Amino acid sequence: MDVLVQLLQLLMLLLMLPLHLMALLGFWKPLCKSYFPYLMAALADKTNHRMESKKQELFIR
Repeated sequence: MDVLVQLLQLLMLLLMLPLHLMALLGFWKPLCKSYFPYLMAALADKTNHRMESKKQELFIR
């Protein structure tokens, strides 16, 4: 179990390394400010479209 936890921690470290490097070099904040609102708007539209029938089923009946 210890080995599995350490392997998963190493995997997460390797996956997050590019993000940390971008933040260190100053590239992450401008990207986050420019793309994050558009990404959230697109995700919200898709989620609302998928959940519309479920919401009607729960709250209208």
